[in-house]
Amino acid sequence: IIGWITSAFAWSLLAAALVWSFIQHRQRAEFIRWSKKPLARPVSDSEPWQDLAYQFYRAIVRARNRHAGTLTQFKMLRSITDALPDAAVIVEANGGIENLNVAAQKMLRLSAADRGNQLGSLVRDPEFNSLIKGQIDGDLVEFSSPFNVDVRLEARRISMGDDRAMLLVRDFTVLNRRLSMRQDFIANVSHELR
Repeated sequence: IIGWITSAFAWSLLAAALVWSFIQHRQRAEFIRWSKKPLARPVSDSEPWQDLAYQFYRAIVRARNRHAGTLTQFKMLRSITDALPDAAVIVEANGGIENLNVAAQKMLRLSAADRGNQLGSLVRDPEFNSLIKGQIDGDLVEFSSPFNVDVRLEARRISMGDDRAMLLVRDFTVLNRRLSMRQDFIANVSHELR
């Protein structure tokens, strides 16, 4: 309009294009500055840049919420497995330790640093090693603890279907002692009755 009024249409169009380019350049610079720290709500004067920034911002917020939910579920599952009195160890197909609970650290003398190491080389027992490899029928074995021969352990292998398995190990010593006492008691009573 100013160009028609002043009869300098070309110069006015050029000036308008320069102003528009300057504004777009400034908005682009703000968008780039925001994109370096995209967790803050985007602020822009230009609607196209604002819409673009908000699309990215909403996608980031949705992804963070999904991640937070997954992390919460993982922490809850972790607290449940840590509360188990039995040792729980997840092993990969090659026998490497993927994850373990607190009871596994105590009962099998493992640590968090043992993740990735071969469970069979850390807990040395032939039957237990066969169980880790899935070579025991019934996926259940009873063996003496390699750290204390007076402690009897029972291990169960549960296949997780994706070339991983969970090994549950429990201290069977007290139950074994009770079974022996019961058998001795029954033998003594039957002997006395005879």
